Amino acid sequence: MSLWRNLLAGGLDNQEKRLESGVRELKKSRDDKGRWGRYPFYYAVLALNEMEFPAALKELKYAAPSLERMVKRDPKGEVFAERRQMLAKRVLAKV
Repeated sequence: MSLWRNLLAGGLDNQEKRLESGVRELKKSRDDKGRWGRYPFYYAVLALNEMEFPAALKELKYAAPSLERMVKRDPKGEVFAERRQMLAKRVLAKV
């Protein structure tokens, strides 16, 4: 995921090719619960949200049920929970 963030920031060459390859690998890790097994969920969602190609949007759609559950939770004033909830709302509006 940190490699994706670096690529999105313009840190390496062949950005699009590398990102598309990464999204293909991410897809292989689907757990049928709207998540991707070993990949950090919100970090992956944040990176996917910044990508501008169809495969990334498909993965965000796959994660939509998990994001919908997150939106329904009460963040209880926790800063990071509020940020995750804001990300979930932003992504759901996109998909």
